[in-house]
Amino acid sequence: MELHDHPAQAARSAPEPAPPPIPAEATFLLTHPVLTGLTRKEFDQFVLQLEPCRQILAEAQRRSEGRDRRGRNPGFGILDHRHRVLVALLRSRNTVTLTLMGKILGHDRNTLSYHAMTSRPLLAFAGTDLTPTLTPQTHPPRTLEALQKVITDHDNEIKSGSS
Repeated sequence: MELHDHPAQAARSAPEPAPPPIPAEATFLLTHPVLTGLTRKEFDQFVLQLEPCRQILAEAQRRSEGRDRRGRNPGFGILDHRHRVLVALLRSRNTVTLTLMGKILGHDRNTLSYHAMTSRPLLAFAGTDLTPTLTPQTHPPRTLEALQKVITDHDNEIKSGSS
C-alpha cells in the first residue's frame, strides 16, 4: 500500500492552495482614515512598527501546543501581516462588519474573525496614542454602498470644513 492510497491521507498531505491576492483597491478602500482612525501613511508606519511584535507572537504560537509547524491554526486561510493588522484594527473599531470585510477582501468572515482575534494583541503594542482610534463605533455599515456613503460623507465634511 502506497503512502497516499487512502484519500484522507492524500488530502492531509496536499499543499494548501495559495490564497487569492487581495486587490489593491480593496486595501485602499479599507485603509480610509474614517475607518482606521489613521491616515494611510500613519497606518503604513503602524504596520511597520508592529512587525517585530508580530514576529515575537508568531514564534510563541509556533511553540505553543496544538499548532502546526507553520505557527497557525490549521483550517484557517492565510492573511499577510498588513491585512491582519487592518482586520484587527477595523474589528476593534467596529467600523466595518466582518461579513462586509470578507466580501471586499475576498476571504471568509470566519477567517477574518480568526485573524482579528489572534492579531488583536498586536494592537496593545501601539501605545497610548492609538487609544482614541480604538474607540468603537456603534453601527458599522453592512453593505458596500453604505460603506462608500460613510467615506463620501467624511470626505465632504473635511472639504467643507477646510473651505
